[in-house]
Amino acid sequence: MREALSRAWIAALCLLVGSFLCALFTGDSREAAVLLALSGLGWIVCARAHSESAQRPLVFWSVALALRFAAFACGPVYSDDVQRYAWEGEVLLAGKSPYAYAPGAPELAQLRAQLPELAPRVSHAEVPAVYPPLAQAAGLAVAALVHASGSTPGRASTWILRAFYLAADLGVLLLVLRARRAGRLAPAAPLVWGWCPLVCLEFAGSGHLDSLGILFLLLALLAAEARPLQSSIGSALGASVKLLPLVMLPWIGRGRPIAGRLGFAALALALLALAYLPFLFLEGGARGFGAGLHEYGERWESASLVYRWVEPWVLEHYGRGVPFESTRHLARVAVGCAWLLLAGWAVWRRRDAWSGAGAVLGAFLVLSPTLHPWYTLWMLPFLMHKPRCSWSWLIAGAALFYWPLSGWKSQQLWIEPAWIWWVVAPAFAALWIREALAEARA
Repeated sequence: MREALSRAWIAALCLLVGSFLCALFTGDSREAAVLLALSGLGWIVCARAHSESAQRPLVFWSVALALRFAAFACGPVYSDDVQRYAWEGEVLLAGKSPYAYAPGAPELAQLRAQLPELAPRVSHAEVPAVYPPLAQAAGLAVAALVHASGSTPGRASTWILRAFYLAADLGVLLLVLRARRAGRLAPAAPLVWGWCPLVCLEFAGSGHLDSLGILFLLLALLAAEARPLQSSIGSALGASVKLLPLVMLPWIGRGRPIAGRLGFAALALALLALAYLPFLFLEGGARGFGAGLHEYGERWESASLVYRWVEPWVLEHYGRGVPFESTRHLARVAVGCAWLLLAGWAVWRRRDAWSGAGAVLGAFLVLSPTLHPWYTLWMLPFLMHKPRCSWSWLIAGAALFYWPLSGWKSQQLWIEPAWIWWVVAPAFAALWIREALAEARA
């Protein structure tokens, strides 16, 4: 029996690594999407089987680093977000607020002329900055470093940013190893993060800033009860990268008097507000705070699980004679209200941060109009505490959402085949219901 399990584990590892490497070097996004999903299935089996071989440092680190360095060498093939990070750093270095001026704004015409390698690569040039202050500070630091070294902003900027967010990814892995040794995370936690193909693709490859936000979220989760001050600061820092760690606030210091808990939540919000303060002294001042986030919230939709069914229903029942933008806004208000109800239920019923914040964040991702593959990685800290097949399946299957990318690059058409949702969503829902019923019976 043990020999059979060992052979199955080796086969899964070969599937994980082989499919991932093939996906990096194929030029077709459809092939890459399928290969990445297969690699994700290999990752699920490896994490579930939890072979003793995987615990050997040489094996563990060889696989973890090989996947990351391969993705880093391949570059940002699946997303161009890192170009925007670099651009907004240049805007800051020029003394202007990226919240006030979109990349295509007339006020930035001179800067665009000075950065011919970078400016044309920034997508959605009509939308101002969305990312919070700490993410902007990282871009500023890289811009300053590139200029100080005499390099040309553009390729050098994106390489450094990707290296920085790869370092944050490795920081998460080191924190996971430490917490696992202390018995605070599941035994398979290092494999869940270290060998996840989507983690390697999105952070080492595409350079998404989420790795830094997840690092602070994990710090906040580990400190939520015993060290609430540290958890509050971690939540604020995480929210300064991406706002999602704010889901932690109701559970910081849980079990303490209500006044203390409210104080820790208020501290996190105050620190986040202070992080925006320096932008008031830049050209543009307070203008545009929240404008990019509002634009993103109103316009974007991609690979949604639930929202794709809500908007057509609203259009059918309430869209007659009403502008499309109004009915779309109503659909988003509807899913927003549903999320608030679920969040309120979680705050009332869930006593610890792992289950409570995980439920709120998970509901947000399920209901969100936009579910880019890297968004699903925000659930990994919770899977490292308590493994769940449902979310593991969604993380593996989310790679299929890259299927239309080649069509977008060649024709600026994003056409997602209907079958992708039917492959990913029903299985996720079925696994989630089974886990919920098992918890209810326990």
